[in-house]
Amino acid sequence: MKFISLFCLLLSGLFGSGAAEARPATAMLFQQITQLDAISPYVERIDLARLLVIRSAVQAVAQDMERNVRDGKSEVTFQTLRLIQNLIVQYRFSQVFFGWTEPRSINSIYTDATKTPLAKLKELADGMVVEYGYDDSPYTQITANTFRQMQRLLKQLEDLPLDPSFAERLRALWMPIGETIAIAEQGDRPRAFEKAIAVVQAMRDLYPMFDEVSSSSAGFQMVLELQGLTEFYAEYAQVNK
Repeated sequence: MKFISLFCLLLSGLFGSGAAEARPATAMLFQQITQLDAISPYVERIDLARLLVIRSAVQAVAQDMERNVRDGKSEVTFQTLRLIQNLIVQYRFSQVFFGWTEPRSINSIYTDATKTPLAKLKELADGMVVEYGYDDSPYTQITANTFRQMQRLLKQLEDLPLDPSFAERLRALWMPIGETIAIAEQGDRPRAFEKAIAVVQAMRDLYPMFDEVSSSSAGFQMVLELQGLTEFYAEYAQVNK
């Protein structure tokens, strides 16, 4: 529980609530962050990683809207809609994780302690789909977007004092991730999934090393987010545990 409390403080410091400054379009996003923060203290570390990724995706949409307003643009641009689509897809492929399926999976994070914020979060996520719609194009860019985020995190981790053997294993993922992105630029198609799933399996092999990164480490949040992206994509691509 001490670990969870420290991590919630870390999230608060990194992102802030932003609720006091929320505009009408961002209010729904900050409400989602509130529900995710309410769930966080009651889940295990690997589940916390999934929540962090979704929280980051929500925050990315809100920040994009705020930046558009500062720059004198429309609050919602095509870039904003792409970020919203990515968030909607993350929610869509986290239905089992959140316990939003019938019957409810025993592997979900649904408990008596989380059921109320989970219900509110589902209401907000469904409302976002109604508000903005969803492009069900046969060739989405979820693989490319997810692996670009992984690539960004790996580059940032290069500058941190990680264990040399861990850093070397992470560096070995650069090429397969780059190759995955190159193929996935053509959309989420069989070849992209085939390449991406191999990376997911290689990333999961590193989880014991991930667990050794302490919450006080400079790379803790990035490692946790990398794990969360891996698990999100694993569910999206229907990769078995």
